[in-house]
Amino acid sequence: MPKDTHCPVCKISWVSPNTLPEDLLRANPDFYFDIKAAKEGASLYGWTEENDKRFSADVLYVEYAYDHPKHYDGTSEIQCQNCKTRWGVWSGRILKDGEFEKRFGN
Repeated sequence: MPKDTHCPVCKISWVSPNTLPEDLLRANPDFYFDIKAAKEGASLYGWTEENDKRFSADVLYVEYAYDHPKHYDGTSEIQCQNCKTRWGVWSGRILKDGEFEKRFGN
């Protein structure tokens, strides 16, 4: 998750309103049969009732395809799913349509 918990442009929260076990239960009802099983699964993500870690929401981490000229093995940009604003992870700049983040910001 980005260090910020809200989009700096549209201010939408990038933190799921649901607990991590609730999100797991909703997304995988055939695998997690009840909240107890979902809590066990959430613990694999580092969740505890004390820290209440949550999944990201309304934010997309973009890794360019292997054959993309700016490919990097990891996230190159972050996009808010609400306002569609895109940021380069190294430069921190807002990216325009058709613009891509340079590897390592160079």
